[in-house]
Amino acid sequence: MTADVKLTALTTVDDAIMHMQRGNAVVAFTSIKSGASYSYNIKESNNGRAFYVTLLTAGSPAYLGSIIEGQFKHTDKSRLSTQAPAFRAFAYVWAALAEYRMPQQVTIVAADFASGVDVQPVRLAEILQ
Repeated sequence: MTADVKLTALTTVDDAIMHMQRGNAVVAFTSIKSGASYSYNIKESNNGRAFYVTLLTAGSPAYLGSIIEGQFKHTDKSRLSTQAPAFRAFAYVWAALAEYRMPQQVTIVAADFASGVDVQPVRLAEILQ
């Protein structure tokens, strides 16, 4: 599986935002303090006005919310509460990037998948170990 994935550390705000808003991105956020890691798929809407954020899990992916006009928002279709650790992690990182600063104590890793690899069942946390 790992041969089908290229991992890249995103160490600047520009690189992180560019990757996350490229249309169909996969990223992992890992807390340096706790070691908790979450993987997300971020897809651009058909009209290009929003991005949909999904948590990639071992089971069924869980829709978290949307990025609209640069703001990450919980929606009626969100499957996790705003208090869920994975939701809070994404909200924290996105808020930092929106303020043009890298989040503290979090690493961001981008995943680029070989053609034909389905990202839905993939959890980057498992690849990163």
